[in-house]
Amino acid sequence: MDAFCLAAIVRELQAILPGVKISRIQQLDRWSLLLVFHGGRELGGLILSVKSGAPRVELRSPPRKPAVHSSRFGDVVASKTKEALIEGVEQVGLDRIMAIHMRGGPLSDAVMTLYVEMLGPASNMFLVDRVTGTVIDRLRAASGRTTRMVPRRMKLPNLG
Repeated sequence: MDAFCLAAIVRELQAILPGVKISRIQQLDRWSLLLVFHGGRELGGLILSVKSGAPRVELRSPPRKPAVHSSRFGDVVASKTKEALIEGVEQVGLDRIMAIHMRGGPLSDAVMTLYVEMLGPASNMFLVDRVTGTVIDRLRAASGRTTRMVPRRMKLPNLG
C-alpha cells in the first residue's frame, strides 16, 4: 500500500469513524487487529494489518467466529481501548502511517492514539498515551541490534 492509497482510505474513514465506540478488539493473527464497533450503526469493524508484503485497512462486518490469536500487545490494546470513542483518523504527513485517535475506555479521561505503520518489513503498530507521549505498547519489538555496513576495500581503476 502506498501513501496515496492510504490517503484515500483515511479520507473515507474520516467521514465514517469519528464518534464510533469500540466494543472490543480482537487480534486475528500475529500482525492483524480487528476493532469491533458497537452495533448502533451499520459498521461492524475495522481490520488493521501490518503483515509484511500485505498491509491493509479494511472496514467490514466482523466474522461471527473469527480466529483469535493471543499476544501481549493485543491484550493491552483490548484492555486500554474497550469502550473508547474514536475521535478521528489521520495520515501522518505523506507517510504510510495512519493514526486513530481515541478517548475514554476503562479510564474515562484517557486519550490515546493507535499508530499503524505500513512500511513493509518494518511495519508496526503502537498504542501511545497522547497526554504524556508515552508508548503504552507496540506490536513488534525493536531487535536491539544495529546492522553496520562493513566497508569493503575499494580498488581504484587504473587511469593510465
